[in-house]
Amino acid sequence: MPLVDEMIPTDDAPLPERVRAFIVDGEERIARFGRALPGFVPSDHVLVYRALLALRGGDALSGTRFCEWGSGLGIVAGLAASCGYEAHAIEIEGDLVAAGEELSADHELEVEHVAGTFVPEGSEDLAVGAGEDLDWLQQGGADGHELLDRDPDEFDLIFAYPWPGEEEIVFSLFERHAGSGALLLTYHGLEGLRAQRATAR
Repeated sequence: MPLVDEMIPTDDAPLPERVRAFIVDGEERIARFGRALPGFVPSDHVLVYRALLALRGGDALSGTRFCEWGSGLGIVAGLAASCGYEAHAIEIEGDLVAAGEELSADHELEVEHVAGTFVPEGSEDLAVGAGEDLDWLQQGGADGHELLDRDPDEFDLIFAYPWPGEEEIVFSLFERHAGSGALLLTYHGLEGLRAQRATAR
């Protein structure tokens, strides 16, 4: 489905203390993992939380089913859960999935984490030629959506923080698999957040 850029609503309300504590704890755990995964850089979690909260409170979404692609420790999925979304997280690295499950449990957040790829089965062609830095996209692994027992087009909102060079792959995957009206929210470092909606042809 073609993608159309959307305005991202904002919510400047002060962060609840439980959300602030979750972000601080999550980023501290990421920092510990960072020594083993030098390319692992977190999103601006306050910015993302405020966007998730505003989207949840408005009429931009047709439902509350959320998935984080390439979730790491699943901090964004945890933030989504704290906003009232039905939160899911797909991550290829099993160690990160286990750490994410522990983080969610420690903060009593309901997030379903799975160890798999967010590249749906049959769409490996979109990752071909991604380059050595993104060769993990071509390594196969279980389809995370199947592990969640959900098709990609069942999610109302998908979040991803694409690595440099990965952006177009993520956009193409969403365009191919998203349901009509679904929203893709992506974080792009200094460029901030971008929202794109899947529209009917």
